[in-house]
Amino acid sequence: MIGKKAEKENYVSTDEVYKILEERKKGKRPLTYEQQRALEHAEKFKEGSAAAQKLRKRLDEVGISEQTVVNIINIAPKNSKLLGHIIESESAQINDEKLKMIKEILGIKD
Repeated sequence: MIGKKAEKENYVSTDEVYKILEERKKGKRPLTYEQQRALEHAEKFKEGSAAAQKLRKRLDEVGISEQTVVNIINIAPKNSKLLGHIIESESAQINDEKLKMIKEILGIKD
């Protein structure tokens, strides 16, 4: 993709990467080396697309950044400690109420 300008820039989950690259793979031109490697990676680590979309919608409703939502979906934290690391690494400002909502959505009990 050297020399091409991005039309828009946004964060996408691994599931979305897989879906986008699978569609491009069906096109007239073959995937670039980088796209093929990204597709292989996404194929290994993708979850059920419908479940990821539902989770993204619920997390979007909490009112946190798109980047934080995507990282939560991609990492799928199973405990408060890992969720805390994701939030800290994003420098996200999440109050206790939002944190409680995120934990409920993810099914984190601790």
